Amino acid sequence: MRTAQPGRTGGMNMYQSYKTSRGKPEAYEKRRCSRCRGTGDAPCGICGGVGQVPKGADTEGHTMFARCDGCLGRKTVRCPTCGGERFV
Repeated sequence: MRTAQPGRTGGMNMYQSYKTSRGKPEAYEKRRCSRCRGTGDAPCGICGGVGQVPKGADTEGHTMFARCDGCLGRKTVRCPTCGGERFV
């Protein structure tokens, strides 16, 4: 039986005990997105999920509203965390 001696090459490699098998990698398990909870949509950050933003005031001083430019009135946008794919 051969033993590793200092200063000599050959014998046991110092990384040999950490060598792993090179089999197939395990399948990646997808998790549901924590931000949108798997729906793919998140509330709009511009209007806060209302769908309208204040545009100004009319001649009597009442607030006028316009459709939100971020979500186009849908109140939701694609989830920025998962990109709308529902899984991370």
